[in-house]
Amino acid sequence: MSVLTPLAASSPATLSEVEDRLKRYFDEQEARASRLGGRYVELWRAMRQSARGGKKLRPALVVETFTALHGEATEVLPAAVADVAAAFELLHTAFLLHDDVLDGDTMRRGRANLIGALAADAERRGVDADRARGWGEASAILAGDLLIHGAHTLIYDANLPDALRRRIQDVLDDAIFRTAAGEQSDMAFACSITTPSLAGVLAMTEDKTAHYSFGDPLRAGALLAGASDDLVSLLGEFGSAVGVAFQLRDDVLGTFGDERVLGKSVASDRRNGKVTVLTAMDHGAIDARDAVGGHPRDMAERLIVRNRDAALRLATESIVPDRLRSVLEECAARATERRS
Repeated sequence: MSVLTPLAASSPATLSEVEDRLKRYFDEQEARASRLGGRYVELWRAMRQSARGGKKLRPALVVETFTALHGEATEVLPAAVADVAAAFELLHTAFLLHDDVLDGDTMRRGRANLIGALAADAERRGVDADRARGWGEASAILAGDLLIHGAHTLIYDANLPDALRRRIQDVLDDAIFRTAAGEQSDMAFACSITTPSLAGVLAMTEDKTAHYSFGDPLRAGALLAGASDDLVSLLGEFGSAVGVAFQLRDDVLGTFGDERVLGKSVASDRRNGKVTVLTAMDHGAIDARDAVGGHPRDMAERLIVRNRDAALRLATESIVPDRLRSVLEECAARATERRS
């Protein structure tokens, strides 16, 4: 099984069920919005568009972890797994919307993002560019807030035992709390509020991306399957390591990748003052001697391998069942070898 490809038809829960759950969610919210009039329904339609596409990595990790670990005694039904998996996709979309505001971006996945689409629509209606941009950014902030609330609602409404629901809610809460800390650190570096160090940049990367993208979906899937606390904890550690490698690969692609494949500018990080392992040397955070051959890309590649290998060592632990180990190994490979 691959975290980036459809699951086997025999799986107790499938990504198609997650897609169906997301569709129902947006159908319900658009119907509610239509009763309020104004441009609110347009916002929800734009939010639906923002959630389309992408690899659906996070819901796939929830579903595949559950699939690998569940047994005949598992009480959780596929519909509840789809609810939790869909919640992680809503959370991811919310973070992207907020991130676009913070970074001043108007493109995402090769097309206008919510900010760009709503701003362009406003300009077509005669609104000046600055006000149109402000409208788009304000809408993106509201959209992100609504989708974070929506993620909580999906888990609250899922057909889960109360004790398990509380544990899943705690995972979601931790995902939001840690990601916000990482996002603030990212902005502190970019705005020269904090002087970056290599350790600080890596900690920011772990907080901002690794936990909610890998560790928390893996933990949620394991909890749904009734896994032991030790295995749930190990999956959190695995997710942290592979998530850092994933983001470092994203940083490399974001600087040296093919814009036609990426669907975004490879100059955006430097233009926005983003501090990554690749740009930290410019800020004096990394001595040139720490980079192999004095080139930050070589150091980034070395750190990717280091974190990938740490994740793979965790995947070989005896408490990891063979079915889950294959999922984790595939996850580590895809996270570090991807081109987009």
